[in-house]
Amino acid sequence: MRSEQAMLDFAGTRAPAPPELSLVPAEAWHDGLRPYQRDAVEAAWKEHESVQSTAIVLPTGTGKTRTAGGYVRRLLTERPSSRVLWMANRDFLIDEAQRRLRDMTGLGVSVEQAERQMSRTPIVVGSIQTLVRKDRRETIPRDTFDLIVYDECHHAASAGSMEILNWFTAKRLGLTATLTRHDKVGAWNAWETIAIELSIEWAMSEGYFVPIVPVARYIDSIDLSKVKTTAGDLNLGGLEKEIAEAAAPIAHLSIEEMGDRPTIIYTPGVASAHAVAATLNQWQAGSARAVDADTPPDERKQVLSAFDRGELQWIVNCGIYLEGLDVPNCRGIVIARPTKSEPLFIQMAGRGGRPEGWIGQLETRGERVAAIAASGKPNFVLLDITGHAGRHSLCSAATLAGKETPAKELAEALAANPGIDLQSAAAQAKATVARETKRIAEMAKAAEVSARRATFDLFNKYGISPEVEGLSPTATSEPPTSADVER
Repeated sequence: MRSEQAMLDFAGTRAPAPPELSLVPAEAWHDGLRPYQRDAVEAAWKEHESVQSTAIVLPTGTGKTRTAGGYVRRLLTERPSSRVLWMANRDFLIDEAQRRLRDMTGLGVSVEQAERQMSRTPIVVGSIQTLVRKDRRETIPRDTFDLIVYDECHHAASAGSMEILNWFTAKRLGLTATLTRHDKVGAWNAWETIAIELSIEWAMSEGYFVPIVPVARYIDSIDLSKVKTTAGDLNLGGLEKEIAEAAAPIAHLSIEEMGDRPTIIYTPGVASAHAVAATLNQWQAGSARAVDADTPPDERKQVLSAFDRGELQWIVNCGIYLEGLDVPNCRGIVIARPTKSEPLFIQMAGRGGRPEGWIGQLETRGERVAAIAASGKPNFVLLDITGHAGRHSLCSAATLAGKETPAKELAEALAANPGIDLQSAAAQAKATVARETKRIAEMAKAAEVSARRATFDLFNKYGISPEVEGLSPTATSEPPTSADVER
C-alpha cells in the first residue's frame, strides 16, 4: 500500500494534475493484437504471478511496443488504480512512446525527462538518462508505480539502469529482440525469467518478417586484426579509422549489390558516414544523406520522410537508426560497422525486415507468406562488409537465426550457396545436422550389434561348461547311428 503522506508530498512537488481522464476504453485489452502478441501478454502475466521481473523477446519489427501496450492496457483495465513507468533508453524515443501509449490506452501519459516533469497520469514515460540521476530519481516515492516497462531491456543490466530498477518496488516487464549483451554482463541481474522468446527465423516462416538474402563482400584494405576490444566489442576509434579509409570501396560495393533498392548503411562513426555518403552522391547527386548524433531531431525526421517518399535512396548513419525505426520501404541494409555484439547486429540487420503494414494483419500464415512474395518487397538484401578479422569473432547473418539452427552448418550453407535466403539456408543446415545425426546413430547401432555378436556365447552366459558329459559333441566324422540316438 502506498504511503498517503508520500503521495501528498510527491503530488506537491510535481506538475499539476491533468484534467479528468477517461478509463481504459471498453474494448478488450487484446483488441488489435496479433496471436503471438496476445500469447506474449498472457505468458508475461502468468510469470508475474510468481516473479518480480520477466522479459518478452520478440524479433525486430514484430511489434514489441504494441505487445507491451496490450499488457499495460490489461493491467489498467483489471486494476484501474495502477500506475506504469515506461522506461526508454534513447531520448528521441520518448515522444514516440508517449504518443503510442496514448493511442493504445486512451489515457493520459506524462513525461519525466530533463526539464519535463511527470504529473499524476496513469502512465509515465521516463528517460533513463534523467532517472539515473539520484537526486531526480529519489524525489519519486519508491512505491509510486505498479509496473515498470523497460524498452530494449538488454541494456537493463548496466549499473545505472539497475539503480533505477532497484529504487522502485514495481513489477518489471522487459522488451528486447535479444537478451544477450556483448559486454558479458548477465541479463539475469535484471530479468528472472523469459516469458516468451521468438526468433527472426520464426518470424520469416510465419510471414511477419521479410526473407533475408545475405551477401558478404570482402574489402582487402579493412584490417580489423589491429583493432582492440573495448567492453566486449571492437574499439570504436580503431574501427572508425579502418572503415573511414575504406569509404569509397564500401560505397561502390553498396551500389553494385543494391542497385536501386532503398538502403540504410550503418557505419561506426561520423567521418565514415559522411565519407560513404559523399561517395554515393558523386555517383548520383542528392541520392544519399549522412545522419549522426549531431543531426537535429527535426532534420532526422525530414531525412526519414524523404527516404519514405523515394526522394533518397541511401541513408548513411552511425548509431542513430537502431531502435524504434519503422521503414517498411527499406529493401537493403549494409553493415559497414563490423561488430562482436549480437544485439547491435540484430538491431542493424533487422531494420530491413518489416513488411508492408497490412500484411501482418492477414489471418493465416499462408496468406502472409504469399502476400510478401507478391509485394514490392519479396525480400531484402543484407550486405555484410567484411575484411581481415584476425583474432576477432564477428557477428554475421548466421547470428540472426534461432537457437534451434546450428550456426556452423548455417554459415557453411550460406557460403556454399550465394544468393540463398536465410530461411532456406537454415533449412539446409538443419537437414545436414539431421543426416549426420542419423548416420552416427546407424554407425553406433551397427557397432553395438557387431560387439554383441563377437561376445555372444550361450555356454558362458549361463555358466555351463561344454565339457559336461552329454553337452559336448562327439568328435567324429561318421553320422550318428540309431544306437547313439537311443543312448
